[in-house]
Amino acid sequence: MPPDRVHVTLHFIGELSESRVGELIAAVERPLDVAPFDLALGGLGLFPPRGRPRVLWVGVERGGAAVGELHAATGKRLVALGLPVEERAFSPHVTVARFRDPEVMAVRSVIERAGPSHIGTCRVTSVTLYQSRLGAGGATHTPLATGMLREA
Repeated sequence: MPPDRVHVTLHFIGELSESRVGELIAAVERPLDVAPFDLALGGLGLFPPRGRPRVLWVGVERGGAAVGELHAATGKRLVALGLPVEERAFSPHVTVARFRDPEVMAVRSVIERAGPSHIGTCRVTSVTLYQSRLGAGGATHTPLATGMLREA
C-alpha cells in the first residue's frame, strides 16, 4: 500500500447523500473526549485467518485499548446521526497489502514463520474522516474533516 493509504479504520460508513456528509463532517470536527496516545504497530497477519489470504495487515502492539476507546467514541457519534455501525468485534489494524493472485497461499506460511516484529510507533492526536473512491489503481482517500482528541 502506498504511504498515503495507510490508516486504521475506526468505522466504515459507506455511501452517504451530500446532505448527510455535512452532518457527519460537523460531528467529526467536534473535539473527542479521548486523550492522545501512542500507537505501536507490529506483527503481521492475514484476512481471512484461514483459506486463501486477501489482506496482509500489521497489528497493534500497544495502544489497542485507546484505539478501542476512540472507536467507541466515534461510534456513538455515528449512532446519534442515525448511521449504522458494524456489530462485529473491532480489530484495529493497518492494511498493508491486498492480494488478487490465487497463487498467494505461500504468503501464509511466510507470515506465520515471521513471528513478532515491531514496525513503529506514532502519536495519535486526531481522527480524520476520509472520502474513499474506488478506481483502477485502488481506493483514493480524500480528507474531509479532522477531529482533535482532548488535550492531555
